[in-house]
Amino acid sequence: MKRYNFVDDSYYTSSGCDCCEGLWTECYNLDTDSHPEVFQNGSAHSIDECLEQVLEWEGILEDGWRTEDMNWEEESLYLDSLMEENGLQVAIDFGGDKLSVYP
Repeated sequence: MKRYNFVDDSYYTSSGCDCCEGLWTECYNLDTDSHPEVFQNGSAHSIDECLEQVLEWEGILEDGWRTEDMNWEEESLYLDSLMEENGLQVAIDFGGDKLSVYP
């Protein structure tokens, strides 16, 4: 298995006032210390986007892979199956001792 390590950089956005609760924004970035050979083209904002980035870096997935009739569940299953078929994993470090591996 080839594993790509990501770091959880998620954060709360705020409108600047104390009256409103901030919105949680998922944000994952490749750990460039463990993958210096990979150029990261922006943050991923979901686990599926992490998978998508890895598949693109590996040359397995190309632009335009989504079809109009695919829903998000089908997209997720498709990405998972491509990762498994190609022996790839995404590991996300959520801080402390919390590490999650996908798929």
